Amino acid sequence: METIQTNQSQWIASALNREHNSVVIDKLVKYDNEGRTHMLTDPVEIADEATNTFNRQFRKHNTKLQSMSTMWQNIYKRNTQNSEHLKSLSSPITVEEWNSMVRQLNMESAAGPSAIQYKMVKKFSYETNQFIITFINLTLELGIIPAGWKCSNIYPIPKPHKFNYEMVNTRPIALLDVIRKCATKIITSRISNALSEHQILEGLNFCGLKGEDTTTPLMTMNNIIEDAKANNKELWIMTQDMAKAFDSISMESLEMSLNRIGIPTTLKTWIINLYRNRSMRIITSYGLTKPFTAGDGVDQGDALSPLLWRIFYDPMLVAVQSQNDRDPGYHMSCTWPDNVNDPTTWTQYETSVPIMCYMDDTVFMDQN
Repeated sequence: METIQTNQSQWIASALNREHNSVVIDKLVKYDNEGRTHMLTDPVEIADEATNTFNRQFRKHNTKLQSMSTMWQNIYKRNTQNSEHLKSLSSPITVEEWNSMVRQLNMESAAGPSAIQYKMVKKFSYETNQFIITFINLTLELGIIPAGWKCSNIYPIPKPHKFNYEMVNTRPIALLDVIRKCATKIITSRISNALSEHQILEGLNFCGLKGEDTTTPLMTMNNIIEDAKANNKELWIMTQDMAKAFDSISMESLEMSLNRIGIPTTLKTWIINLYRNRSMRIITSYGLTKPFTAGDGVDQGDALSPLLWRIFYDPMLVAVQSQNDRDPGYHMSCTWPDNVNDPTTWTQYETSVPIMCYMDDTVFMDQN
């Protein structure tokens, strides 16, 4: 009973038989061309296998954007009305924004390659803060990213299934420069607030913006299932969980997605340059591996990444929601009586839900 009251996370993990596995890269399993397994124990071979695995994961993707259909060209067309709403996003960072961000820093967050921690940032003098704000504003104005901001140490953590000494069973968490993370926290807050205020994103995705959680999609899905049961209607549901979603974001597609919603050109350039051709080193039991260059993807461990995923994924959701050749999705309707005694005041409400998602977990729905 004491555990239930004082440590709910531990109690839930115990009740669900969850194992807290850690990743220790002191040996690795490698598969040869014939599918046979080999156990690697040599530090050099371990570093090579770890590097090759994540190098493939962050490889450059062939998007063939030059051959997009008319439908996709229309979806990716820049929204000039949004551009007016978002033009202030590239304005200089203020002292108030910086101080508000610093107050919310997590003191337990791990340091990046510079070894500077958030608790050190909280101790910066007024003059140091002023210098850093001026420096960040200069990078935003010019779109030039400091080399140190494009370097990260990758700390592999286990996926829900066991590690089993296979690098493909890990998730790459990027330990980044804390000044860069402070800058992206402010930019994330700005973009998130603007997208929420003006309701710019059209796809039914419920992550990445402030105040959103799984409550709405879960309630919507429950209502759809209950409606189908109550009215004896056919309902087809398909779920999709994308593997390595953040790692597969194409820089060219991301740039088009940012342009589509009207992100200012200078800020768009800053964001793309932040992630393009960044350098990564993997943490092993024998130290850091040699650096490799990521072709695509965004960093797990950066505040901006979940929001970028939502912006990147939104065109696909819009494409599904706006199919012109058919009326997609599951349909629901209800009659709402403004005055129960006067049927002329009753209003008929209808809606159709073809797709919903939370981050990269997607649900497709239809009636046949």
